[in-house]
Amino acid sequence: MLDIIFRNIINNAIKFTSAGAIVISASRNGPVAELTITDTGVGMSEAKVAQLFNLGEKVSTTGTGGESGTGLGLHLCKDLIEKQGGTIHVDSEVGRGTSVRFSLPLASDAILPNPATKSIAARAVRH
Repeated sequence: MLDIIFRNIINNAIKFTSAGAIVISASRNGPVAELTITDTGVGMSEAKVAQLFNLGEKVSTTGTGGESGTGLGLHLCKDLIEKQGGTIHVDSEVGRGTSVRFSLPLASDAILPNPATKSIAARAVRH
Protein backbone atom coordinates (compact mmCIF):
# COMPACT_ATOMS: atom_id res chain seq x y z
CA MET A 1 0.00 0.00 0.00
CA LEU A 2 2.84 2.39 0.72
CA ASP A 3 3.95 2.23 -2.91
CA ILE A 4 0.48 3.40 -4.04
CA ILE A 5 0.63 6.34 -1.62
CA PHE A 6 4.13 7.37 -2.72
CA ARG A 7 3.42 6.90 -6.41
CA ASN A 8 0.29 9.04 -6.28
CA ILE A 9 1.75 11.90 -4.26
CA ILE A 10 5.04 11.96 -6.20
CA ASN A 11 3.19 11.79 -9.53
CA ASN A 12 1.10 14.80 -8.44
CA ALA A 13 4.29 16.69 -7.56
CA ILE A 14 5.78 15.89 -10.97
CA LYS A 15 2.52 16.73 -12.74
CA PHE A 16 2.38 20.24 -11.24
CA THR A 17 6.10 21.11 -11.26
CA SER A 18 7.30 21.99 -14.75
CA ALA A 19 10.54 23.47 -13.38
CA GLY A 20 11.96 23.59 -9.89
CA ALA A 21 12.43 20.96 -7.23
CA ILE A 22 10.67 18.05 -5.62
CA VAL A 23 12.01 17.11 -2.20
CA ILE A 24 11.14 13.86 -0.42
CA SER A 25 12.04 13.58 3.24
CA ALA A 26 11.37 11.11 6.02
CA SER A 27 12.01 11.16 9.71
CA ARG A 28 11.25 9.05 12.72
CA ASN A 29 9.35 10.49 15.65
CA GLY A 30 9.23 7.69 18.20
CA PRO A 31 6.96 4.95 16.88
CA VAL A 32 5.86 7.04 13.87
CA ALA A 33 7.42 7.66 10.46
CA GLU A 34 6.78 11.16 9.13
CA LEU A 35 7.11 11.60 5.37
CA THR A 36 6.91 14.81 3.36
CA ILE A 37 6.84 15.41 -0.39
CA THR A 38 7.35 19.08 -1.22
CA ASP A 39 7.37 20.66 -4.66
CA THR A 40 7.96 24.13 -6.08
CA GLY A 41 5.14 23.73 -8.57
CA VAL A 42 2.04 25.78 -9.31
CA GLY A 43 0.47 25.31 -5.87
CA MET A 44 -3.21 25.51 -4.92
CA SER A 45 -5.52 28.04 -3.33
CA GLU A 46 -6.77 27.55 0.24
CA ALA A 47 -10.23 26.81 -1.17
CA LYS A 48 -8.90 24.02 -3.39
CA VAL A 49 -6.86 22.52 -0.54
CA ALA A 50 -10.00 22.55 1.64
CA GLN A 51 -11.82 20.48 -1.02
CA LEU A 52 -9.08 17.90 -1.61
CA PHE A 53 -10.37 15.26 0.79
CA ASN A 54 -14.08 16.00 0.40
CA LEU A 55 -15.40 12.96 -1.44
CA GLY A 56 -18.46 14.93 -2.57
CA GLU A 57 -16.22 17.32 -4.52
CA LYS A 58 -14.29 16.19 -7.59
CA VAL A 59 -11.00 18.08 -7.46
CA SER A 60 -9.03 17.46 -10.62
CA THR A 61 -6.72 19.96 -12.26
CA THR A 62 -4.91 19.66 -15.56
CA GLY A 63 -1.15 19.34 -15.03
CA THR A 64 1.50 21.69 -16.38
CA GLY A 65 2.02 19.38 -19.36
CA GLY A 66 -1.71 18.95 -20.05
CA GLU A 67 -2.00 15.73 -18.01
CA SER A 68 -5.46 14.85 -16.76
CA GLY A 69 -6.48 13.17 -13.54
CA THR A 70 -9.49 11.54 -11.92
CA GLY A 71 -9.55 13.64 -8.76
CA LEU A 72 -9.56 10.45 -6.67
CA GLY A 73 -5.85 9.91 -6.01
CA LEU A 74 -5.53 11.87 -2.79
CA HIS A 75 -8.83 10.39 -1.53
CA LEU A 76 -7.32 6.95 -2.03
CA CYS A 77 -4.09 8.00 -0.29
CA LYS A 78 -6.01 9.41 2.68
CA ASP A 79 -8.05 6.21 3.02
CA LEU A 80 -4.96 3.97 2.84
CA ILE A 81 -3.04 6.14 5.32
CA GLU A 82 -5.92 6.29 7.81
CA LYS A 83 -6.55 2.53 7.54
CA GLN A 84 -2.96 2.07 8.72
CA GLY A 85 -3.46 4.45 11.66
CA GLY A 86 -1.80 7.48 10.05
CA THR A 87 -2.68 11.04 9.12
CA ILE A 88 -2.21 13.25 6.05
CA HIS A 89 -2.03 17.04 5.70
CA VAL A 90 -1.58 19.33 2.69
CA ASP A 91 -0.11 22.85 2.71
CA SER A 92 -0.04 24.81 -0.52
CA GLU A 93 0.32 28.30 -1.90
CA VAL A 94 -0.47 29.38 -5.45
CA GLY A 95 2.76 30.02 -7.36
CA ARG A 96 4.96 28.60 -4.57
CA GLY A 97 4.20 24.90 -4.47
CA THR A 98 2.70 22.19 -2.31
CA SER A 99 3.78 20.10 0.65
CA VAL A 100 2.05 16.81 1.43
CA ARG A 101 2.93 15.47 4.86
CA PHE A 102 1.78 12.12 6.18
CA SER A 103 2.60 9.94 9.13
CA LEU A 104 2.35 6.21 9.63
CA PRO A 105 3.00 4.08 12.70
CA LEU A 106 6.13 1.96 12.37
CA ALA A 107 5.62 -1.79 12.48
CA SER A 108 9.16 -2.39 13.75
CA ASP A 109 12.63 -0.91 13.90
CA ALA A 110 13.39 -2.60 10.57
CA ILE A 111 12.17 0.47 8.63
CA LEU A 112 14.71 2.89 10.14
CA PRO A 113 17.04 0.49 11.95
CA ASN A 114 19.67 2.91 13.23
CA PRO A 115 18.30 5.30 15.90
CA ALA A 116 21.14 7.68 15.00
CA THR A 117 19.65 7.93 11.50
CA LYS A 118 16.64 10.04 12.34
CA SER A 119 15.94 11.42 8.87
CA ILE A 120 16.59 10.86 5.21
CA ALA A 121 15.96 13.11 2.23
CA ALA A 122 16.05 13.00 -1.54
CA ARG A 123 15.90 15.91 -3.96
CA ALA A 124 15.05 16.02 -7.64
CA VAL A 125 15.28 19.10 -9.81
CA ARG A 126 13.29 19.51 -13.03
CA HIS A 127 14.52 21.90 -15.72
